[in-house]
Formats: sequence, C-alpha cells, structure tokens
Amino acid sequence: MCSALAIAQTALQPVRETAWKGDARASTTTTRTAALDTARSLEALGENRYRISDIGEAKEHWDAALLLRQRAFGDSSAEAAVGYAHQARYHNYMAASQLDHQRSAYVEGARARHLLKTRKGHIDALERVLVLREFGYAFKVLDLYERPDHHAHLETTRSFYREALRAAIEAQDTIWIAQVTHDIGNTFTDEAGWSDLPIPRSVVVDSALHYYQRSIALMTAAGFGTSEAVMMDHYTTALLYKGAYGADSSRTSIAAFDRALRTMLQNAGQPPDVDPLTYDARITNPAQMVELFFLRAHVLGLWDDTHPDNAHVDEAIRTLEAAVPYWKQLLREYRSHDIEKVVGSYGHYPFQPGSVMYLRRYMRKGDPEDLLRSLIWSERNRGASLQRKRMLAGLPTDIANDSSLSTSALIAPIGSVVIAYNHPAFKGAFVVDENGLSVTELEEIPADLDRSTGRFDAFAVGKHGWTPERYAQESYAWYARLLKPVLEQRQVREIVIVPYGSLALLPFEALSTSPDAEQWREAAFLGTQYTVRYARSVAEALMPQTTCPIDDAFLATVHADSLADMPFARTLAEELHAELRASELEEDLTGTELVGALTSPGLIHLPRMA
Repeated sequence: MCSALAIAQTALQPVRETAWKGDARASTTTTRTAALDTARSLEALGENRYRISDIGEAKEHWDAALLLRQRAFGDSSAEAAVGYAHQARYHNYMAASQLDHQRSAYVEGARARHLLKTRKGHIDALERVLVLREFGYAFKVLDLYERPDHHAHLETTRSFYREALRAAIEAQDTIWIAQVTHDIGNTFTDEAGWSDLPIPRSVVVDSALHYYQRSIALMTAAGFGTSEAVMMDHYTTALLYKGAYGADSSRTSIAAFDRALRTMLQNAGQPPDVDPLTYDARITNPAQMVELFFLRAHVLGLWDDTHPDNAHVDEAIRTLEAAVPYWKQLLREYRSHDIEKVVGSYGHYPFQPGSVMYLRRYMRKGDPEDLLRSLIWSERNRGASLQRKRMLAGLPTDIANDSSLSTSALIAPIGSVVIAYNHPAFKGAFVVDENGLSVTELEEIPADLDRSTGRFDAFAVGKHGWTPERYAQESYAWYARLLKPVLEQRQVREIVIVPYGSLALLPFEALSTSPDAEQWREAAFLGTQYTVRYARSVAEALMPQTTCPIDDAFLATVHADSLADMPFARTLAEELHAELRASELEEDLTGTELVGALTSPGLIHLPRMA
C-alpha cells in the first residue's frame, strides 16, 4: 500500500500570516479539526519545497504549521510533536555542514519523540513514522566530528531507525519503508571511510548495498523505479564506494552517479541511455542535479590526484559546465529569500570546484584562457544572492563576457596589487599586478573560512591581555601565511584585498610584518607600511578610485540601542571636526541625515558604538 501527500490547492499565504501574528484560528474555522487539516496542508507544501532543497521556503510553511498546532492543541500535545519533527527536519537538512544546527536538530527531534510517546492525540500512522525518523537522523548527526566511538553511535542510530521502520511496516506504507531502509543503509555508508572500523570494511559495504538494493526493489515494485527515492539509492551507492575505497573505486562511483543522473532524466521523460550530463528543463529539482554533478566532478578530481590524467580534468570540467544551466534554473525558480541556505549545506554550487579544475588544467597546459576561466568561476562562487539579483534584473548571471574580467583589463596600476582569496581547496590566491593575472600558492589556512560551525572568531590575532611579543608572533604567522608569498617578490605600496568567507573578518592592516616587538610602538603593523583597501570582487578592486575632497566633510557618531559608546568615538569625531577647514559634525545622527550625507560629495566619517 502506497500513500501520497495531499497538497491543498487553496492559497495558504493568509494562513501563514495570521499564524505568525498569533491568531491561528482566524486563518480558517475555529474547530481543531480544521486547524489540523490546515497545518497538514502547510506541512505538505513545505515538503514540496524541501524535496527540491528550497529549504528557507519549506521552513516558513513548517513554522506556520507548528503555530497552528500549538494554538489549537497546546505546546505539549502529541499534535505539536509533528510540528517539532518538522523543525528537526529543517535543522537536519542544515546540519550536514552547518554544524551549529546539530544540537538544535536533536533538541527538536527529542522533544517530538517524547511528546509522541507520552501524549495521546490526533496523530496518524505516517506522522508517527516522521517523528521517529527525524529523531533518528538528528541523533545520527549529533556531535558529528566529536564522538569518542563513531561505530557505537551509528549502532544506536540504527536502533532508532529500526523503530521508525517498524512503524512504517505497521502503517503498510511502501514509500516510508523504502525511505527508512535507505536511511539504515546510510549509517553504514557514513562509517565506510573510517580507518578504525571494529568490523571488516567488506561487511560495512555489503550491509549498505543490501539496504540500498532493498529500497530500490520496494520502490520499483510499487511503480516508482525512476523516482527521486531510487535516485538517492544510486547516489549514496556512489558515496559508499568513494568513502570505502577512495580513488580506487572512482570508475564504480562515477557509474553509480551516472545511474542517479539518468534516473532523474528518465523521470523527466528521457530514454534510459540518455547522456547523464544532459540538461532537461522539465526536471523540477535542479539543486539535486547540481549536487550530483558537483560530486561526480569531485570523484574525478580525487581520481586525478592519485592517477594524473588530463582526461580526468577535462571530464570534471565538462561535468561542472553541465551543472550551470541547472544552477541558473535554481536561481530563477526558488523562492527562499536566503538563497545561501539552499546552496550552503550541500554541493549545490559548481563554481568553486570548477575554478580548481580550470586552474589544474592551466598548470598542466599553460593555456591563459584556463587561468582566466578559473578566475571567472572563482568570482561567480562568491555570491549566489548577487547572481540571482542580476538575473531578476534582466542581467546575465555569467560574468564571462564582463569586460572588466577580460585579460586586457586585468592590469593593476604600478605599485598596486590585488589579492583575491578562495576556498581552501584552491590552495592559493589570484594576484593581479601591473603584469596582469597570476596565481600564488599559499599555505593551508587553519580556519573555518566557510563559517560552517557558526563561529565567527576564527582569527586569534588580538586577544585581550596579550603582550606585544605574543601579538607580533601570532599576527606575523597570519601575515606569513596570507601575504608574504605575494609581497616578497613585488615592490608595491597599495594592497587591495578581495576576501573569501570569514577572511572578511580579519583586519589585514593590523597584521605584523615582523614577529618581533617588545613594545607596542615597535609592532610592524602592515597598515603603517602599505595602503590597504578591500573590495568585494576583482572587478571592483580594479575600478578607478574616486578622490573625495576634504572640504565639506561630514563627521558623525552612530548610536545603536543596547550598544555602549566606544570611549574614543565621539572625541575622535570632535578632533577631526576641529582640524578640517569646513566640516559638519552631527552627534546624534538620524537615518535621513545619513542618507543625505552619503549622497553628498566629500569624505564621511562614522565612528560607531560597540
């Protein structure tokens, strides 16, 4: 017996708005039954967005549904358990690489499971499976990289999944049975790459394959042989071989990725032998296609690492180029305001690995077009939200034809150098000077540049209580890692930094160019030796500078609620005002005055509160 979610066809935006305002009952009738029906419709709509990774939009539906359930049945009801399970579902999605979501997923999942087991209410059989499954997943990803015994943790996870599987069997729901069977297989894939397994690796691999094959058989028998569920079984089979045997299994892993891609294309109406790198606009889950291409290219890169072959690099580039039309479809069709939530947790972006592969081919063949392409793809990797804004404004998302990124335009003024940092996998930085574009190899950066842990204080270059000696040593280490390889071969006065990720939080001008300092006045701050500027892109870094006249300068302090005055902010503004021939001082700046100042010529100085 199979079931499908019944998605309401009514417009539910008014429902969400009234739920957020706290008047859930006003969105429908006053009966609990009607509130429950509406909550389930919202959850089904959320599932529809979740399926295609439009996770921000899914969460909006699920948040409104939880409020409905809480208002109608109470926060400690069995009905609310389903709402909390959907909250766990959101955090579970984000937890794979955004590690700060792991604890939230477990808290919401454990609350849902507790309410399910201790309260009676209007819970149908499929909702029971959902609650148990999401708790199992939340337990699996909890403290993902900090476990003393990874194998034991996954054994416990399997016991929770089997509880969900029993509930699915009791409900006689083939889709849920296959889903949880697949989840159990994933627990073996999760440990296939570990070096300290207490059981033979072959047992882990065979166990995972058993569950994936069982899931495929269930779905195929039910008439869903080309469904996304079957695609996921092929996809995780590819990950299994990659994790268990690394580059030695590259050919097998790629074949599994191709089966996954063909399954998606068959579901859209393509023949079984279709080229897996085909674009088909009928596919409604472009994020999944980009993810498959991303990982297929990743395996090709690993294969090339151990068995260098230009054919591997060429095929990886072809794979990532095939992802671009699906990427554009994603930007065009997805509704989430925060598009980074869609592309930030999984391999939903082709440009970072594409930049690496183009550079790898450049290093082997020396074609300057590959170097330029590597830069262009690196620049595209810097912002999904900017690309979507360009698309919605009728501008092309591809900046390859942007004249500011042509070879002839990539020339910095004499005495100036542009340094564009990248994802750690790049292992270097683009450099533009008066001689044009080049790449400088850098040491590995020991910091979370993608902010996947949610922590923003990755750079310890100025802790309270440090001595000048300690500061000089620590900040010099960052200088030596990030800047010295570029600057030691060049005579420059100005440095323009194009940061990547959390490098934007590092004050480069405060780094020390020497590890020695006994007094603070002896610290060799970078900012005292160079002019340091920042830009969001290489194109912006090379734009002509505008000279701001000192006359008619605007000086102001910015006050924000709940923030204390910086002790020197107001004094500094007053001193500058006294020195400048013609300036305006505003000690209590309003929004209107700020806008006026920004639209007027001249310098503007805004020391803020902290």
